[in-house]
Amino acid sequence: MCSIFLSYRQSFNSGYCDLTERLHTFLREHWEEPLSREDVARFFSISPGYVSTLCLKYLGASFSELTLKYRLEHACNLLLKSHMSVDEIAFRSGFSSANYFIRRFKKAYGVTPHVYRNK
Repeated sequence: MCSIFLSYRQSFNSGYCDLTERLHTFLREHWEEPLSREDVARFFSISPGYVSTLCLKYLGASFSELTLKYRLEHACNLLLKSHMSVDEIAFRSGFSSANYFIRRFKKAYGVTPHVYRNK
């Protein structure tokens, strides 16, 4: 009986790992899209609450924190490797406005995108 339970538990946990990895990959590949938890939940045929649970429990951050992280990483790359304006970088990085991008960037890195670029 114990071996049956252990086998079930291992397959159950590997299901979590597989879904979590697919979710993580999906978020890394689709950060530039205007994604909501509901969109992602619909894509994976799970509930929005379950998306939140997987993100927090297995990826260590909320859904919105993860998407923000990927967007800011992309923005940093563009700031250092391109001559695009901050406005263009904001929109190419999936932000709805340049002002919102600048506020979130400064909160995350302690400097504005312009200062970061010129370091």
